[in-house]
Amino acid sequence: MKKALIGILTVSVLAFAVSGCSSGGNGGDAGYLPPDMGSAAGIPDSGATRQPASGSEAAGLFLSAKGGLAAYFGGEKSAKAALSAGGPGNSARVINEVFSNPIVISENVGGGTVTGRGSYSASLYISDELAFFTILMGGATPNQSVLYRETNAYDLAATVTNVTLDDGSFSYLMSGKSVERNDSAINAALKTDSSGVPSFAGAYSAGLSYGYAFTILRSDGLGAKYLLSCAGTVSGAIESSGSMPIPEGTVTAILGVYDDDDELLYEIDITDELFAAALSFEK
Repeated sequence: MKKALIGILTVSVLAFAVSGCSSGGNGGDAGYLPPDMGSAAGIPDSGATRQPASGSEAAGLFLSAKGGLAAYFGGEKSAKAALSAGGPGNSARVINEVFSNPIVISENVGGGTVTGRGSYSASLYISDELAFFTILMGGATPNQSVLYRETNAYDLAATVTNVTLDDGSFSYLMSGKSVERNDSAINAALKTDSSGVPSFAGAYSAGLSYGYAFTILRSDGLGAKYLLSCAGTVSGAIESSGSMPIPEGTVTAILGVYDDDDELLYEIDITDELFAAALSFEK
């Protein structure tokens, strides 16, 4: 239980479920529309000497290359990291903080450039700082209750031009663009029962709009074009264990894979892989 509570309270609340995510940009809920990422014809040719032999190989190429760009696209998506120092303090003070900052990226990376603009804002409210961290550290007294509220809002439009990244096994040449918007909120309480056993329960909501249009060429000649555009919202209850179950059937992110003649090779569901970090709360 202690591990689960610390895990959920030390990552951003990014419980994103995606409705109608596809290579064609269909779907989306009110307020969260799939970005217009154009078509495969608008993505530079990869120059590949061989195409992915399967959907799994195509997805692996995309995820490996995209993962290498995480440091440049990630931003800071945790209200706690941006706001509170995260220490127990010496008094029962209320934490009520707000943070807002523009994001400006202009980096020379791997022989190319990564540029982007966006913003990040967050708020954090904890009704009793001392009791909050005391419960987390396992020293709580029975029948305590601390209110916890957090919001995060993040958006970034980025362009990648002739960037080469190396993962130790292969290098990846990438060009293209991405659009990301994430909004999330949590309203909950951290409590102990009559025996001092902690629980964290309440409600969460989140929404996103994601788009990717990339060409990727691996050093062994494997390459393809990639297109994805999606948007959606989700809300639900945080269980007493601190977990945030995602309703079945609401998470779908379909990646379109194309050759240099703009012919569709595969459509792949990469929801689990794309949102693995966002949907993992008990690490």
